[in-house]
Amino acid sequence: MKDASKLADGLFDRIEKAMQTASHTELTDLLNAATGFLNIMAQQDTITMKDVAKILGIGDRRAYELAHRDDFPAIWIGGSVRVNRMAFYNWMSQRQVVEFDEAA
Repeated sequence: MKDASKLADGLFDRIEKAMQTASHTELTDLLNAATGFLNIMAQQDTITMKDVAKILGIGDRRAYELAHRDDFPAIWIGGSVRVNRMAFYNWMSQRQVVEFDEAA
C-alpha cells in the first residue's frame, strides 16, 4: 500500500499544478483520472482493459494495443487480459508519452 500512497500523492501533485496552469478540460481529465484511480484502488488486485481504457481516457482498441506492448504489465489468461493494479499504476507513473503505431 506504500506504493499506492506514493502514486496517489503524485497524482494529486499533478492536479494541484494543473489547477494553476491547465485549461478546464485538462483539469477535468486529470480529476477523472484521479477518481478512477481511487475507485480502482478500493477494489480488486487486477483490473480489466476496460478499466485501463477508462483510467487513461482512451478507447478499448487503444487499451488492447497497450496490452500487446512488451513494456506493459499485461497478464494473459487464455484470450482474456488482466493487469495487476499496482503494476499498472507503476507503469503509468513512469510515462509521459506513449507512442502508438498509426499504421495499425
